[in-house]
Amino acid sequence: MRHATHDDIAALIELGRPFLEAHPMLQSVAITNEQLHSALTNIIDKGIIIVAESVDGSLIGMLAGMICPMWCAPESRVATELAWWISPGNRHGLTAVRMVKDFEEWANQRGATHFVMSSIPSFGPRSGQLIERLGYQLVETSFAK
Repeated sequence: MRHATHDDIAALIELGRPFLEAHPMLQSVAITNEQLHSALTNIIDKGIIIVAESVDGSLIGMLAGMICPMWCAPESRVATELAWWISPGNRHGLTAVRMVKDFEEWANQRGATHFVMSSIPSFGPRSGQLIERLGYQLVETSFAK
């Protein structure tokens, strides 16, 4: 587990394509590699991308997040997960837990007081159940059109 660098962007794009193609809202959006490159650069520069590697060094998972002020209480800082994906063949062990814990530690060191993780219902219940086991509670349901 480590923090992504600009050198990881091409591998992150490759790793993230299945996520984008399976995401219910993003399936209908034409997302170019150039757009992804720009977005990932921004997150690396202003937030964090935690990557998990296989034994051979290839990327098998990522958690991207940023910190921003709480809209109603700007002195409170919220660490928000933007994307969290582990390739299907590598969803075992403690990789997902370690990614969330690393994200929380990074955010704590930068003054975050609240944390937001999300799961996508159409991907199945496992990620939501894991998030709850890590102490998170369901506080809001989002709808998209």
